[in-house]
Amino acid sequence: MAGFAKNKVIKDTFYYIGQPSVPIVQVPDIPVSEVDCCSAFVLKVLADNTSEELNNDKSGFLWWFNDLITTAELTLQRFTNGAWVDVASMDANTDYGTPYDYEFYVNNQGESFVGYQLEWALVLAEEGIGQYRVKCTATDFSAVENLLYSPIYCLKTYTPELANGTIRVEYYLNGTLGVNEDDTKIRDYGTLNWYNSFRLGGFFGYPTSTYEEERVRYNNGARLFVTDDQEPDYTMKLKPIPFFIHEYMRTDVMMADDIYITDYNARNTNNYVQKNVYKNSGYQPQWKPLQSKLAPC
Repeated sequence: MAGFAKNKVIKDTFYYIGQPSVPIVQVPDIPVSEVDCCSAFVLKVLADNTSEELNNDKSGFLWWFNDLITTAELTLQRFTNGAWVDVASMDANTDYGTPYDYEFYVNNQGESFVGYQLEWALVLAEEGIGQYRVKCTATDFSAVENLLYSPIYCLKTYTPELANGTIRVEYYLNGTLGVNEDDTKIRDYGTLNWYNSFRLGGFFGYPTSTYEEERVRYNNGARLFVTDDQEPDYTMKLKPIPFFIHEYMRTDVMMADDIYITDYNARNTNNYVQKNVYKNSGYQPQWKPLQSKLAPC
């Protein structure tokens, strides 16, 4: 005879509330004492009151979140009297460039984007030279605010002397990229062709060429020319820069489909203006462990 015990089965439904998807930003935590235009951890940008494109830098700022974030807003900040101060909201009511409101683009992962294409000439005209950054305030469904910040930028008035010794790297991002800090995550830009640029100390140019020639050889010994191809190889050298800028170069610039480089070196052997290039080698910063936080490339 078999015995059986009476059991009660209880069923219930549980809901898991995920954490807001806050993108990791490759920005160092710079002490207030080091927030100045001489710091290697501050990006340099130049602009003037002309419409000359080569004199006026632009920067693209972009964040993305999952659907637990209900709103995301951008604010321009300026470093004043030892503290960061809000200058203006970066929306359609403020003319510093082109705003892209939250949810202007939603990728295949269901993540919503917020962005701004900042024209530094407009900032210069309204606010003047100084140190700036962009603050992103992302509010989740429970009204909790998550604050994220861009790198710090030092804005100065363009002169040939200040531009000398620099290059400007412009690029457009789309498709799917990895995330350095978390191998399990991706950055899905989809069809969004997002512009950004950096002005860095260094030089570009000095081309060399390799040649490929194809000929058909017949039985009588004659050779018929078919194709002859050559493509120039350019050199880009960067002065010592910190890790977070190398990460932008390694994972964003080098992975972009469209890259344009302008060289501002007065002693360059040629003029290179928005030269369209693509990578043909690795990216290898020359680190010196325990000696410096900066590395040339």
